[in-house]
Amino acid sequence: MADALALLERAKAGDRDAFGELVEEHRESLRRLCFKMTGSREDAEDLVQDTFLKAFLAMGKFEMRSSLSTWLHRIATNVSLDHQRSRKPWRQERRWEWFQENPELAPQIEQRLYLSPEFVVEAKEVAATCVNCLAMTLPVKQRAALVLCDQLGFSREEASKAMNASIASVKTELHRARTKMTETFERRCALVDSKNECNACIVAGIGQRERRRKQQR
Repeated sequence: MADALALLERAKAGDRDAFGELVEEHRESLRRLCFKMTGSREDAEDLVQDTFLKAFLAMGKFEMRSSLSTWLHRIATNVSLDHQRSRKPWRQERRWEWFQENPELAPQIEQRLYLSPEFVVEAKEVAATCVNCLAMTLPVKQRAALVLCDQLGFSREEASKAMNASIASVKTELHRARTKMTETFERRCALVDSKNECNACIVAGIGQRERRRKQQR
């Protein structure tokens, strides 16, 4: 504990090495947050770097009223919100494009979809992959509440601090996000109901096979 406090004091005094050592353990969590907010791994990397830069410049003002993790996630959330405010939410069809842009997921999804002995387990696993795509169709504040609370496991209070919003506001945005996600799954997801129209998993697999054929020619 004493070593951590000494490291924090050095970082607050402007020591870059101490700051880097302090924040590095939070990098992966921040990257996940930024990726889930933007749907882009490249943008997520850039936003994490922006988060670290803003945090370093503001480190001297960090009063330790919250944990370092909460403080960093608040900066990352605000950076992501600012980045996304000028962008429209994804249209529904954008989900298919996302699968095609992330071809490494296709074999995993196909294996779960066709080879898993338990359809219930397989459906949940594939649906979990779809959540990222569906979340990108939500307004940014709803997406932030969903990502922080449901995907990263923040409490309502922690999420409110990260979003600079009241707890009541977080609860409202989270309820709206969950309602929209549920409606979309029930109306569109073929894993929920075979009569539904979404076949993004299969489309991703077909696209992967077509690319392989072209490479082999």
